Amino acid sequence: MNDSISIKQAVELLEQDGLLVGYDCPPQLLEHRFSHLSYSSADVTPDTFFICKGATFKEEYLRDAIAKGADEIDMVINIGWVKDGKDQKVLEEINAVKEACQGRILKVIVETCLLTEEEKIRMCDVVSRSEAEYIKTSTGFAGGGATFADVELFAKHVQLGTKIKAAGGIKSVADAEKFLELGAERLGTSSLVAMLDQKD
Repeated sequence: MNDSISIKQAVELLEQDGLLVGYDCPPQLLEHRFSHLSYSSADVTPDTFFICKGATFKEEYLRDAIAKGADEIDMVINIGWVKDGKDQKVLEEINAVKEACQGRILKVIVETCLLTEEEKIRMCDVVSRSEAEYIKTSTGFAGGGATFADVELFAKHVQLGTKIKAAGGIKSVADAEKFLELGAERLGTSSLVAMLDQKD
């Protein structure tokens, strides 16, 4: 990759210039290289280093979304915390976001394509113990979407009435029906909507 630097190099440069007071990054990712820097989640590519706007940015973003009329909320878990075994921090963040939802439904996206089976089972437990209503497989932007195996795994391990949403990569009516049979209560699939519209 041309004109790229590692996350470790970027952190060192930011610290030298007094522009970074702290960061949370799994050690195994520090050597990952990127060529694009963004402070906006709307402006990212596979080689983008996205810097979050402080520890409470999810809650601040949520309050803005609610003010603009959002009636359901999706959040993505901190994958670094999962990889580092910081499940309690994941749980606390989910509950903080849920409190800020002001009674609205919260769906927790765990990005199954980035997790091991053991991590997926742990996240089933974390989301089940949280105040969130749904565990959701994917954003669809992390390199993979919902799979039958993941939804079946979720159905075996979620508890306390936690619901499942399968999202990303659902491209046929047959697949959609299979996900529902396996235990998903909701589906996220823009391509399937387009297919149904064409049939009409």
